[in-house]
Formats: sequence, C-alpha cells, structure tokens
Amino acid sequence: MKEKIEHLLRSSVLEIAGETGLGTPEVTLPSPSFSPDTVVNIGIIGDWHGFLFLQAERAPLTRLMKLMLDHLGYADADDDPHLYLEAYQELANQTSGRLMMHFANSGISGDITPPTVLNGSNITMNLSGYTIEVKLCFSFDAGDLIIVIGLKK
Repeated sequence: MKEKIEHLLRSSVLEIAGETGLGTPEVTLPSPSFSPDTVVNIGIIGDWHGFLFLQAERAPLTRLMKLMLDHLGYADADDDPHLYLEAYQELANQTSGRLMMHFANSGISGDITPPTVLNGSNITMNLSGYTIEVKLCFSFDAGDLIIVIGLKK
C-alpha cells in the first residue's frame, strides 16, 4: 500500500506542478539535513486518516511561489510575503485535493481539512503510530518541496 500511496502522490504533484507553472521536478528522498521553516499541514480523513505536510525553506519557497503566481497572472505580487503564504496554502490544498481524487479513483474514500501554516525554526514532527509513512523531495529549478504523508486505518 505504501508504494501505491507514493505513486498517487507523485502523480498528484506532477499534475499540479504542470498546471501551476512550477515545471517538472526531480523526485528523490529528502536530505536528512533539510530543515524547513515553513510547513503547511493538511489533515486527511476517510478510509485512511492522518496528515500531509508540505515543507519548504523560506528562500526557495519564495522563489517557487513567485513563479507560480507569475504563471497564474499575479505578476504584481512581488515581495508580498502574505500572498506567498496564501499561495503556499493553495498549493498544498490543490496537491492534497488531487491526491484525494486519485484515492477515490483507486477505491479509497478520503477528504481533507483546511490548511494550517507553521512558521519558525526547528520545526519537528513526530510520525510514530502511522501505518504508512511517505517522505519525498520534489526538486524544482526554483527550489525543493518536501511532502510527508502519515496514514493509518
């Protein structure tokens, strides 16, 4: 099941990245030294429940969100940190929503909660107690996004 979730996540991110102008990322395992300072948390409920974390470091996140906003016609959004965080939440919403569509097409019932943004240094997460844990790094030209999923029945 972990491989299936990983495949559905990859598909979801690649589709959303193409639609939002982020390009095609290289997909790898995250570096152990990666230290996010901005995290969006989306809850997952349904047949499986848990979370999806979209993690980034501030400078690459700013470059990625500027690229996405420019692609979507918001070229006037230069240097508006609030708008970049809103765009980051929207990217997490779209990615997790697309993942739920792929879940449904695979016979897995699921829904998502609204996003919660965490900012700061030394953000850590305890992932114990989840049956399935997926951690992938999506490396775009403008920077890296790490997605972590924890699920249990």
